[in-house]
Amino acid sequence: MGHRSICNVNQSMEDNDGSHKKLRHLAVSLRDARAVNNSPTLLTVFLPACADVKVWEKRLGSRPQSRVSSEGEYMQNLSRVSDHWEEFERVAATAQRQFRHVVQDNMGRLPKTGIVMFIGSADHEDVVFAPPSAVQAPVHLCDAKFHVEYLSHFTSNRTYGFVVVDGNGCLFGTLSGHDKRVRDKFSVDLPKKHSKGGQSALRFARLRLEKRHNYLRKVSEHATKCFISEERPNVCGLILAGAAELKNDLSSSCLLDPRLKSILVSTLDISYGGECGFMEAISLSADMLKDLDFLKERQTVSSFLGEVAMDRGLYCFGVQDCMAALECGAADTLIIWDELPVQRLVIRTDNRDTTDVLYVNSRAQFAALAADVQVEESNRLVDWMVENHNRFGAKLELITDQSSEGVQFSKGFGGIGAILRYAIDLESAEEQENAPSDSDSDFA
Repeated sequence: MGHRSICNVNQSMEDNDGSHKKLRHLAVSLRDARAVNNSPTLLTVFLPACADVKVWEKRLGSRPQSRVSSEGEYMQNLSRVSDHWEEFERVAATAQRQFRHVVQDNMGRLPKTGIVMFIGSADHEDVVFAPPSAVQAPVHLCDAKFHVEYLSHFTSNRTYGFVVVDGNGCLFGTLSGHDKRVRDKFSVDLPKKHSKGGQSALRFARLRLEKRHNYLRKVSEHATKCFISEERPNVCGLILAGAAELKNDLSSSCLLDPRLKSILVSTLDISYGGECGFMEAISLSADMLKDLDFLKERQTVSSFLGEVAMDRGLYCFGVQDCMAALECGAADTLIIWDELPVQRLVIRTDNRDTTDVLYVNSRAQFAALAADVQVEESNRLVDWMVENHNRFGAKLELITDQSSEGVQFSKGFGGIGAILRYAIDLESAEEQENAPSDSDSDFA
């Protein structure tokens, strides 16, 4: 492990969308990074600007502890008697050296937004940068993989809270960029309306209203627990959704915390409860949450599916067709599943001077290459596309499988597709590309 260059993802902070896309691409490229011999020695470090420089310089060189500290720091244990301890010491020394460089460049302090470090990969450069928004709590992880999920907090400046409430239970979730999370949920068994009971009918109705009131009180308490921290809301907007009048009763009652009432964006009528209702609420709130990457992703896939439905010839899917459209300049928007398991290989055979490009999607296909084939370059197609799509004049959209549209795209279309500028005959384009040159031209 030699000296690595510091990668500053945040060089042009004036363009927030650009910095957020860079972070998304960074997360994709680091997701499959591994250490030497697959050892659990990859360091993921997030430090806020207020972190004590001297304390953390020393702590980065020591063994992480399996605990959650009072300041919210999570650490994973690595035993000193482990076979990987020597490798960890080399990684820790590199982390300390990079940390000192950043502190020196900032006049003895950390950057205003903190510092993010991914150190120790055998196949990627060490990454150290100041994020576009402030790090809230320190994170120090030593694992066999980089914990890139923490980068999702920087890909969107806004986090929205969702309360999905109905007669069967309640769910509390948040949406920030591509990060959709369920914070808490619980079920309830409320009595139904009925006309039985005779002289006890009024008592039954009173008990029903009492249980309903207690349920709304519990929902309000859980909402305060999930969306209030340090005496202030930790989300920029709150959306109440439900299938009955419970959501309206909650929003109009005095049970809901006034601090949450002040950020109430809307109440939505949905057909389902639980996680299905959560997804429906996200879809219905599209007009209010247009800037979120999660909804942009769904709109991107919907545009592709729209072209498929219209069948105008302005779409293609599959690795070979998309690469052919890209190379001839016909691809306007390239859509790729960020976990696409395809490798791009540049190969050379012993009896030829030229190189060829192959796309394989399994280790078996890689191992089945002929003995006289030399692999000169091997990259994940997603990583290669992130670095090279601008050369072809195409926009790149990375999607996940967290939405129903994303699952349909990754399963039904192979995880890669393109929206074209104009219709082309892909079969003719491939034949023309692979055809040998004819020196006996009629116009010679």
